[in-house]
Amino acid sequence: PDLLISSTDVAISKTSPYPGEAIQVTASIHNNGTMASGPFTALITRGDPFIDGWVLIASVSVADVAAGQTAVISAEYVAPVAAHNVFVFVDSAQVISEASESNNVASGAVQPLPLPDLAVSSEYVTFSHTVLDNNRTVEVRAIVSNVGGGDAASALVTLVNITAQGPVSWGETTLPLIPAGQSVQPTFLIQPSAGSYTLEVWVDRNNTVRELNEANNVASKAATFTFTELTVRLYKVANGAGVQASEFSA
Repeated sequence: PDLLISSTDVAISKTSPYPGEAIQVTASIHNNGTMASGPFTALITRGDPFIDGWVLIASVSVADVAAGQTAVISAEYVAPVAAHNVFVFVDSAQVISEASESNNVASGAVQPLPLPDLAVSSEYVTFSHTVLDNNRTVEVRAIVSNVGGGDAASALVTLVNITAQGPVSWGETTLPLIPAGQSVQPTFLIQPSAGSYTLEVWVDRNNTVRELNEANNVASKAATFTFTELTVRLYKVANGAGVQASEFSA
C-alpha cells in the first residue's frame, strides 16, 4: 500500500474564523498502492506533530483503505486566538509498510480574525464633585478602552445604582465605534441625594459586540455625596437681650 495525503486533501470549514468559533476539518486519505492498507490511525493536530507544542484535535482510527480508494475522516475543534496550521498525520504509529513514507503529512492554514475587547475599570470612574452645596448636578465620567485587536462596533454603556432592591439605571449612552487600542470617555449627569451609593458602569450589557473577553465590562465605584454641615442657633429675647435657646446641625 501507499497512503497519500496532500494539502489539497485537507479541507477546513473556516480559514478566517473568530476565536471561539467551531471549525470542521475534513481530510481525504488516498491509497495509491496495489494492496489494501489494513487498519491504521490518523492524527489531526493543531501545530506540527513533529515539533513540541502541538495540540491534539482528534485521533481517528481507519479500518482499511483498499488499493486505489480513498477514506474520508473529519473532526471539529474550537479556533484559538493565534494563527496556526492544522496537520493531518496518516499512519501516525507507522504500522504499515508503504512504498513511500514521505507523503503521509499535510496541513492547512487558519488565520483567526482579531476580536475587540471592551474594558472598563473602577480606577477610571470619576465624579466632578461630591459636595452638593453649590451644584446638585454631578457629572460621572468613565473611560472605556478597546484592548483587543479588532475594532469594536457601537455599543451601549449604562450607569447603574446598586440598591438593596436590585440595580437601577441612572443613565445610558451609546459608544461610537472604538478602533483597536483606542479609548472613549462616556459621561452621565445625575442629581443624587446626600448619602452613600455603589455605582456601576456596564459596557455592552446586551452583548451585541463579539469580544475576546466579557469579564471586564463592569466597573464598580463607591461614592458618598454630602452637603456641608450647617449649624443653626435659635435665640429668645429675655429682658431685652437675646439668649440662646437651642442649637442643631443639618
